[in-house]
Amino acid sequence: MLWGPRLPCHWWRGLLVLVVGVRGTMEVYLTKLEVRGLLPTHRWEVLTLTPTFTAHPNVSSLEEGRFNYVCYLDYKMEEFSLSAVASADAKISTFKQDGIDVPNAESLEAMSVEPGSQSVFSISVQRAKRVKYTLVVRRHAGESLEIHDLLVLSGKLLEPYHAGEMQAHLSVVQHMHEDFMDIEYIKADGGQNVTCTPVQAITVGPNPPHQSEVFHHKHRYIPALEAFERVRQHEHYHPTRGVVGVCRIPIDTWRQMQVVILVTSSDGTHSRRVHLTATRAGCHSGTFFHAGECITYCPNFHYSQRYNWRCGQCNLHCEFCSKGWFHCDHCQRDTPVEIYERSDPQDGSCVAHRVHQYKVYYTLTIYLGYGCAILASLYTCLFLGWVVAKICDVDHPRKQLRERSRPLAETSSSEEDP
Repeated sequence: MLWGPRLPCHWWRGLLVLVVGVRGTMEVYLTKLEVRGLLPTHRWEVLTLTPTFTAHPNVSSLEEGRFNYVCYLDYKMEEFSLSAVASADAKISTFKQDGIDVPNAESLEAMSVEPGSQSVFSISVQRAKRVKYTLVVRRHAGESLEIHDLLVLSGKLLEPYHAGEMQAHLSVVQHMHEDFMDIEYIKADGGQNVTCTPVQAITVGPNPPHQSEVFHHKHRYIPALEAFERVRQHEHYHPTRGVVGVCRIPIDTWRQMQVVILVTSSDGTHSRRVHLTATRAGCHSGTFFHAGECITYCPNFHYSQRYNWRCGQCNLHCEFCSKGWFHCDHCQRDTPVEIYERSDPQDGSCVAHRVHQYKVYYTLTIYLGYGCAILASLYTCLFLGWVVAKICDVDHPRKQLRERSRPLAETSSSEEDP
């Protein structure tokens, strides 16, 4: 039986070789190519390859037979490791570092590169066809002041940030409903030191205080949000973006704030400043911003900041503070466990004093005694009611017997009387 056109035998042999060759080419690649750098904290971080390494490359790249990658080490990464694994049906035929053969091709540990230098790795994977990989590992020189990206997550930049232009001044519009300005930055070198510092803040809007008022009454015109909250900053390592940091800065309504971002190089020899001018709007005159809304009156534990139309929070344990967060009129109500008194010297807060070390157990004992007394009274009433009911049940038959015997007695007496 013939399944197709009758072809010469060598044609079938060539077709079979072609199919097997294509299958072999598709499986010749590296399934793993990973570089890890050692941080000063003795923690290993997986570094990003450019372009991104994929375990299953596309066919067009395979047909070219070459892959090129670049990896950057931070200035403070004195050691790094490299791991390369070939696909199941292929093997690594050559593995060289800077033109010198590497004995163990699958794992290279405790390697180092001088700051500002690089090391080139050449890897060949072979089966029916050879595919070459080139990896360049470069270490930062430690003098970079560049920030790859700068974003304001709680607002927007009026002009876009360009990493290569080394911009010194940027303007920010903060969202009205966000009490904290979140500034995200991506370091060009993980060893850089980046700090965010508010240097000046003024009140703008429909009712700003005069400069002389701010000078003579400094605390009165500092919003409670900016007085209580502090600048917070944290960093983490992202597998594709590198070292990402976020500065969280409090900014109240109708305020304009100057923030300085100081970038210091990894080697500590250079620095630059980026100045941010952030502005936040607020509620209209006569209404106060509170919990995301503009309301007419401020609730307890808050006071009216008329200079920026905001319900400012009173200080710790203070319920009424008409003058501001720095002066408490009345502390919150006492509890069975604690009593509250204004601090001395007065800073707007109240101090909680515990009534007694075991006051809570004493109070629980009293409540438990009250409960037991109520239960005992209830059981006593029930018992008395039961006794009265029993007595009534005993007297009832006797009363019926007397009522029945009374007519008989009257009849007998009438018969005896002639």
